[in-house]
Amino acid sequence: MKKIYKYNIVGLDCANCARNLEIKLNEVKNLKNVVVNFATSKLSFESDKNIDLKELNKIVKKVDKNITIVENNTLTNQKKYNIITLLIGVLLGIVGCLFNIPEVLEQILLVISYFLLLYKTGIKAVNLLVKNRTIDENILIIISCLGAYLLGQNLEGIMVITLYIIGKILEEKAINNTRNSINELLILKPDFANKKEQGKIVEIPVEDVKKNDIIVIKKGEKVPVDGIVVKGSTLLDASMLTGEQEHVSVKENDNVLSGEINVENLIEVKVVNEFKESTISRILSLVEDATDKKSHVETLVTKISKIYTPTVLFLAVLITLLLPNLLSISFNQSFYRGLTFLVISCPCAIAISVPLSYFTGIGVSSKNGILIKGSNYLDNLVHMNKLIFDKTGTLTTGTFEVSNIKIFDSKYSKEKIIEMLIKGEINSSHPIANSILKLSNEKVDNSDIKNFKEINGKGISYELGNDIVKIGNSKMCECKNETTLHLNVNGIHVASIDINDGIKSDGFDSIKKLNDYNIETYMFTGDKKTLHWK
Repeated sequence: MKKIYKYNIVGLDCANCARNLEIKLNEVKNLKNVVVNFATSKLSFESDKNIDLKELNKIVKKVDKNITIVENNTLTNQKKYNIITLLIGVLLGIVGCLFNIPEVLEQILLVISYFLLLYKTGIKAVNLLVKNRTIDENILIIISCLGAYLLGQNLEGIMVITLYIIGKILEEKAINNTRNSINELLILKPDFANKKEQGKIVEIPVEDVKKNDIIVIKKGEKVPVDGIVVKGSTLLDASMLTGEQEHVSVKENDNVLSGEINVENLIEVKVVNEFKESTISRILSLVEDATDKKSHVETLVTKISKIYTPTVLFLAVLITLLLPNLLSISFNQSFYRGLTFLVISCPCAIAISVPLSYFTGIGVSSKNGILIKGSNYLDNLVHMNKLIFDKTGTLTTGTFEVSNIKIFDSKYSKEKIIEMLIKGEINSSHPIANSILKLSNEKVDNSDIKNFKEINGKGISYELGNDIVKIGNSKMCECKNETTLHLNVNGIHVASIDINDGIKSDGFDSIKKLNDYNIETYMFTGDKKTLHWK
C-alpha cells in the first residue's frame, strides 16, 4: 500500500531549483508522484516502502547540497542576497569605473566588485553545471559580465549583475510575503484536544484524536475536530469558516466543525472525523497544495526552459562568429552583440516570473480569504461569465448594525426602548447584542434588572421592576413579524428592530464593474430578499 509522505524543505531558494529537484526525485525508483512546492517549501511523494529521512536527505544532497529536508521547519532559510554586499560591490565598481585612479588600483577594485557581485551566482551556475549538467540563467549572467570585463565595458557589466540581483531580492521579498500570507492561515489549526478518559480530562495533540473518542470543549476553545454534541449546549463562533458573525446554537446530536470557537458553555463531543479528515485540515491542505496543480502555461514553461537556455547560448556563439563575415564588423563588436543577446534573452522572465505570478496570486488571494485550488483554476477565470458571491463578510461588512426601530406601543418612546434593550443586552456576548450597545454612547446602569436568562438560539429575558421583558426572535416574543429582533413587555409586542450587517462601501462598484465585463452576478444568503442587486 502506498504511503503519502510530506516534509518541509530548507534552503530552497529559487523556482528553478525546485523544478530541478522535482525532476530528479521523480527519477528515483521508490519515489512516486513527487511534488516540490516552491510556494510553501514543502515536499510530498508516495512510496510503497518506508523512506527514512536520513536516506531521503542523502538523495537530495546529491541534487543540491544546500537543500535539507526536515519534518518540522525549525531551521530558517538564510537570505540569498546580502544587500550590504551588493552596495559595497556596486560602490567599488563605480569608483573603479568613473574615478581617475591608478590602473592597478582600478583593476583591483573592479575584480573585487565583480567577485562580490558574482560569487553566489557563480557557485549556483557551477553546481548546476557539474551536478545536474544543466545550463540556466546564472550561466548567461556570468558569461555576459565576464565578457563585458574583457571588452572593457565594466560599467555595463556591473549594471547587468546589479539589476539581476535586485530582481532576485524583489522576487525573494514577493515569495516571503506570499509564504507569510499562506502561513497566517495555520493559526486556524487547534494545537490540542481535551480527551475524556475514565472520567478524567487529558490534553493530547490534536493529531492523536481518534474516531469515536469523547472530547471536551471549554469556553473560548476551538473545536479541534469534526464531531457530534453528546452532552451540553452552547453557542459557536463559525466566522473563521463561514464569515457569519451570528453565533450558531448547538445542542445534543448537533454537528460541530473543527475551527469553530466555543463562546459559551462546556460541551462534550463525539469525534466523527480524525484531524487529517476534518474540515479545518482540508482547508489548510487546500491552501498548502494549491500551487501543486500547475497551469497549462507553467507546464509549457517547464518543458521549454530545459532547452531554451542552451539554445540561447548556441545562438549567441553563432552571432559572435558569423557577424564579422556577414556585416564586416570587428570581432569585438560581434562579441559585444553576442553578449547583449545573452542578457536580453535571459529566461528569468519566462522560467521564473510565470510560476511566481501564479504563486503570488494564490498567496494574496488566500490572505484575503479567497481559496484557489491551483494555478490551473486561475487560468479558467478568463472564461468566467457567472460569479456567485457569499453575502456575509464578502458583499457585506460582517458587522451587525441597527438599521431601524419600529414602535408598536405609543406608551414607549424610542429612548425608553433603547434603554430597555441595552439594559438586557449588556449581559450578552452575542454579536447582535454588540450592535444594540452601539445605540448609545452613555453608560447604562442595569443593576435594577433581575432573573436575567439567555436562551440559546432565541434571545434573552429579564425582570425590570414589575415588568417581564423579552428580547429575541419571533418565536420567543410570540409574533409573526419576521424582523431580526423584537421587544416584548408583559406579553405585549412593543417594538421590532431591524438589524443587518451593512453593504460594503465598494460593493456596488465591484458588482457594476463585473456587469460591465458581461459577468452575471449571484448571491448566496439565508436572509430574506431584502438585499438585492441587479
